[in-house]
Amino acid sequence: MMKKYPPRKPVSQAAAATGSTDAESGNEGESVARELFALNAMYERGLIPEAEYQARKAELEAAGKSDA
Repeated sequence: MMKKYPPRKPVSQAAAATGSTDAESGNEGESVARELFALNAMYERGLIPEAEYQARKAELEAAGKSDA
């Protein structure tokens, strides 16, 4: 006989990953090109607003120029 579990409550919205998540997964310090690719993918999927996309893109591009 299978054990019955109570129904789960639906999740209203997915939680965003944080910097600590990046550190745990080992993604911290990726190349600027990869970070820009991921940022663009999030923007195109509607996961971040345009203002945040533009601000983060500018930060990444500035970081890429200072690393070169």
